[in-house]
Amino acid sequence: MIMHHTKEFLNSRVAWHNQSDDIIMYQEVPKPSIQTIDNFFMVLGKMCKSNPKKKYIIIDLSEAELPTAELRRHITNGFKDHADQVEAICVFANKNKLMNIAAQFIINFQPRLFNRMTVHNDLAHCLTKIGNVKKVKRT
Repeated sequence: MIMHHTKEFLNSRVAWHNQSDDIIMYQEVPKPSIQTIDNFFMVLGKMCKSNPKKKYIIIDLSEAELPTAELRRHITNGFKDHADQVEAICVFANKNKLMNIAAQFIINFQPRLFNRMTVHNDLAHCLTKIGNVKKVKRT
């Protein structure tokens, strides 16, 4: 069953992490769809235009169901459009090991596109990874 969400609800799931100007936090809905993915990329595009810095994206898949093959293709195409605006993408699904495997599958499918994408167990590990990437960029 496809869930239809209001723009306000979907927009509330994409935000700057703790008043950061370069870390974007996205919390996927429990039943992802083309609509939810399109909204994410629309908001991501607006956020990237508002600030010229390369962005770090954290994607929380903790509540999300596994994406269909069609949705995986749609996600891949969306990231292709934003690849030049993103420094790193960190994905986590907390205890949802199957979702972590699915995210890794998407990464492995397009290694050149997703060479800056990593899968982690939780938000803390994502933030550590981003901190490490920032340190390397400064040196």
